[in-house]
Amino acid sequence: MTIVTELDRLLDEADARQREQERRKAIANGVFQAHRRRIEANPNAHPLARARVRFRDGLTVTELSERSTVAPRVIAAIEAGDQSASDRTWQRLSRAGRRASG
Repeated sequence: MTIVTELDRLLDEADARQREQERRKAIANGVFQAHRRRIEANPNAHPLARARVRFRDGLTVTELSERSTVAPRVIAAIEAGDQSASDRTWQRLSRAGRRASG
């Protein structure tokens, strides 16, 4: 195999990987937008869930967890109404949200 054809093959592979990444991002964005619409349309949605999807590009539970140091299972339980949050937890979530939207 010549150097030129090997380079072409590598460039084609890189292009294919790039297209696949873009496709996955588009799918993830579509799923998130559908989730955002469901949350915003639900009058009974927890305020934390509403706030989370309204940030700049929205935050996943995992992203909010990483920024706030509140466990993802705790955030999900608060949003589901299965658990109430302490004042300290609300402070952490609030600070994480301000950093995300700024």
